Amino acid sequence: MNILALDPAKLCGWAHSSGRSGVHNLGSHVPHAELYFFLKYFGQPYDLLAAEDAVLGSHFFRTQGVHSEYRGILRLVAQQKKIDLVLVNPASLKAWATNSGRANKQQMIRAAKTQFGITFRSEDECDAFWVLKYVQAGMHERTPKVEAKRAKVAKKKIPKLF
Repeated sequence: MNILALDPAKLCGWAHSSGRSGVHNLGSHVPHAELYFFLKYFGQPYDLLAAEDAVLGSHFFRTQGVHSEYRGILRLVAQQKKIDLVLVNPASLKAWATNSGRANKQQMIRAAKTQFGITFRSEDECDAFWVLKYVQAGMHERTPKVEAKRAKVAKKKIPKLF
């Protein structure tokens, strides 16, 4: 499966399951349109779109609004391409990568260097890489809510019919 992972922001980090990664500057005038065109005409095919869901990551109303708009663009492109969209909780991602849900950017970069021997040009690219690895490991399917539901179903006894 081809996966495109993003850290959506003005400097949008991206990582593709082919091994390529980088940072795309969305500009300052119409970053939402730039993100749309970047996703629509990305140079390699992808069957799954994954992104860090940072809508609540800021205390600033305007920043939250921009992140919400990015999320809308992600949903639109996924729907148009008829592919799934996975939004990854930043604290869950950090906890998985570093064992601390409050890890800072430098700790995430160090964890990538320690675990994979990779040095990134930017923290945005590193975040996208971690989103990619998180999804490839199937961690997005193991959220606390999903795990609680699985445990609840496992506890239920099958009723006897006879």
